[in-house]
Amino acid sequence: MNISKTLFVNLIRCERYSGLHETLNFHERAIISFEDDESLKEIQSQLNEEKKLALLENMKMFEIDEDPAKQDLSLKTEKLMEIYNQIELLAGKKIQKKYDGKVIYGKGLKNQKKISHKIEGYNFFTFVDAFYESEKSVNIHEVKATTSNKFLDIEYKNKNGKKEKMFKKKGDSSLCFNILPKSEITESYKKKLNKLTDKFSKIGRYIYDLAFQYCLYSMKKDSKEKEIRAYLNVLNSRFVFSGDYINSLPKYSDDIIFEVELTELMDYMMPNIRQDFLKVIERVNNNNASPVKLGRHCMKNDHRECKFYKICHKEIPEKNSIFTLIDRHHGFKNKSGEKKSVYDFINEGISSALEIPDQFVQRERNRVQIEVMKTKTKYFDKNRIRKYIDNLKYPIYHLDFESFPSPLPRFKGEKPYDQSVFQFSIHIEKTPGNCDILLDHKGYLATNHHDHREDLVKELCNIIRKDQGSVMVYHKQFEEKRIKEFMNYFPSYSDKLKDILNRIVDLKLFLKGNIELESKMGFQEKKLFNFYSPGLEGSFSIKKILPEFTDLSYENLEIKNGSEAFIKYLEFENMNDKEKKVTEKNLIEYCRQDTYAMHMILKNLRGIVYD
Repeated sequence: MNISKTLFVNLIRCERYSGLHETLNFHERAIISFEDDESLKEIQSQLNEEKKLALLENMKMFEIDEDPAKQDLSLKTEKLMEIYNQIELLAGKKIQKKYDGKVIYGKGLKNQKKISHKIEGYNFFTFVDAFYESEKSVNIHEVKATTSNKFLDIEYKNKNGKKEKMFKKKGDSSLCFNILPKSEITESYKKKLNKLTDKFSKIGRYIYDLAFQYCLYSMKKDSKEKEIRAYLNVLNSRFVFSGDYINSLPKYSDDIIFEVELTELMDYMMPNIRQDFLKVIERVNNNNASPVKLGRHCMKNDHRECKFYKICHKEIPEKNSIFTLIDRHHGFKNKSGEKKSVYDFINEGISSALEIPDQFVQRERNRVQIEVMKTKTKYFDKNRIRKYIDNLKYPIYHLDFESFPSPLPRFKGEKPYDQSVFQFSIHIEKTPGNCDILLDHKGYLATNHHDHREDLVKELCNIIRKDQGSVMVYHKQFEEKRIKEFMNYFPSYSDKLKDILNRIVDLKLFLKGNIELESKMGFQEKKLFNFYSPGLEGSFSIKKILPEFTDLSYENLEIKNGSEAFIKYLEFENMNDKEKKVTEKNLIEYCRQDTYAMHMILKNLRGIVYD
């Protein structure tokens, strides 16, 4: 039996995966053979889907919408794969310049180095993104479409209590990880080291993928005489695109790729990784499909979520689930200090929020949630909401941006994963409650992939006048950051943009509450919600709030969320004129719905709190 890196990572999740894989007949050709073209295509297809989903997750679309459980991770587009391939090729070209001899890299598995090794009759294999071998050394490079910030920002406290970087700089675009001597290791360092080697953490999964390849090669007989070094190659989060193009395509310098050497960390992890190989063999031999304890290894709402998730979580209720409790990732403590995680309760048979013992519900916001679930009655603090509304100034400009968080910057001044705005919608509410969905709507849409940012900014500044009117958004951190980026890109518009920035009001805070703002309004008691309803299920996304106050729905729209919007924009170049015209119409309707939704929520909220 052949076991790929992808299958290995799934098998090591838990004891049940292998049994379910066998029982439910998930026998992809990639598991049976990898020598023929069809099997290679199957492996490539699996890897491509994983890479697309990883890109979508890195684009942070789910964080913006604040409803990851409902996001469609199955969006398909070849454009995403083209971007990932380009990142791998950029990394390969930079790596090639590092060595005298030939580096094996390229688009697709046929152009990559295959490493395989047999253990107890099982053939483990992987394909390396970039591989270099000389008489004395082997260098393994794994390319990931994440950014260097994940490594640059990690700090620990030394023995003197001072913060130090876990990764040391080797140059402007490279880092190195060195294990500290035992005498210098602190609890803070141990905690960060454990996170780095945690195969289920956001950063640990990248390191574990590399560790699998490193360990697999180190077990080969001919590897004993050579020094093996391991590197992650990621996007440089501090790279700023110069705006240079060749044949209309962005010209990137080598600095866009950031190298992180992890050789010492690989050696530190090897004993555990070798044990994981034996553990996987044992699990495949046993093929046990019996239920096991659930936990982080299920990777809920992650692009690596287990494909058997629904089977193992079938007892979790659809309504009032423990997963709807806000701040659940912090766990739950009783007054004596005993702490339990979500999965501690689930494995004890408690999966509904209504079943959690009262002594473990110490957070006020969770108490409000559970009371609302029990009584099926909406929670309102009308006084606080009324104060928010009283502070509004007219006309109100309801504003929403749509953006493409491009992994590779497209226009001058952008960095990897900057949210490149291509559309906005504005509804102007001139007097309280008066706004027509069509007559009072204005907007802008870039209809191709050229740089329309300045035109967009100019139009934005023309529509939102210097009249003191409130600029209403939903989840203001997103719009505020975009406007600050506009100010950086186009300084000549800074005064107008700063005026807009200073007038931004976040409708979500009317409902979710904000202690700092409400303190300034004169409220002494610290409240955490101004509104909550059973229908929210722990989320304050606009898609959840909308049905609480209006009959508006996104279901009748062709484009239903921000991810679909930027995917459609991304595919403009592949459309004929007719398709493009329809897509432009759909994008305008979707973005217009977002801003009209804010108006309608406010209008009906106003009617409730002043009743």
